[in-house]
Amino acid sequence: MSDLMDYIKVQWADIHHSRNQEWKILLIIAGVFYALFKIKLEYREFHTIIALLGLGICSIGIYVAISHWILFQNKVKLIDACEKELGIYAKFHKPGLPVQGIILVIYFILFGILLSWLFWIYKENVFISILFFLISIGIGIVSSIYANKKISIMFRNKELLTINY
Repeated sequence: MSDLMDYIKVQWADIHHSRNQEWKILLIIAGVFYALFKIKLEYREFHTIIALLGLGICSIGIYVAISHWILFQNKVKLIDACEKELGIYAKFHKPGLPVQGIILVIYFILFGILLSWLFWIYKENVFISILFFLISIGIGIVSSIYANKKISIMFRNKELLTINY
């Protein structure tokens, strides 16, 4: 029994560690935005380099968010199996879009802002900038909803999980 409780604690610690990694990526992106606002607009080259760096970091953040979403589902399934083994049967209400999906949408929003910024700097066309921003948000929302459905279906399969202890 104690081994299972320790195992559950390790799984939760791993979930929290992965979430901390995501907050660190978001903090780096915040640094990108800080740099963009501190540099004068006359220096387009610097704005371009920083915005491209931010787009790259957002892309990595999107990949990490999806990977951690899958990791989270794996860990929760393991924790549920351990709790059942311990005789703990708890049901919790699941929100329509989990936190992981919201984090994914945030990355797409930030990606859209940076992309819009680049178009505004070079084309000075507010309409195109807003269009790219809205497209990025739309892609983020659709991706989160799609990922939520796919990941949920993937982890409903009972054969994916076997615990040997």
